[in-house]
Amino acid sequence: MLISDQPQGCGNPIAKSTKDINAFCQSEEYQANIRDTKNALASKPLIIGDNIKIVSFPNPFTTSTTLDFYMPEEGVVNLNIYDAVGRIVETVINEEDMSLGRYNYNVLQDVSNGFYFAKIFIRHENGNISQKTIKLLKQ
Repeated sequence: MLISDQPQGCGNPIAKSTKDINAFCQSEEYQANIRDTKNALASKPLIIGDNIKIVSFPNPFTTSTTLDFYMPEEGVVNLNIYDAVGRIVETVINEEDMSLGRYNYNVLQDVSNGFYFAKIFIRHENGNISQKTIKLLKQ
């Protein structure tokens, strides 16, 4: 038995026994969900940050910071800044077609002290998606 005294498995939090877990894992519903997930992942490869160069300066900062990034190829870009609990505090770029090149944006001018995260997503013409997240600290 698990610490919660309730067996869990295959994402089923209400299983009462190992038999229930095995039955759920073999169910068509669960197997279809696994197939759908695998197909979705296979159809849209995700490249995490390998070809995205993004920096923030200064960091830590007191009044604002500049995000500087390089686009290695054309793509549709989203760049958001999140607070420590995951709320968007600033949308810098929203579904904008951008070409190869270097870009910079002055951000976080009117925010409280704390940790923030800048996350960039690039949807490339070939269907691949790149993403990268950096940490920002306002003092």
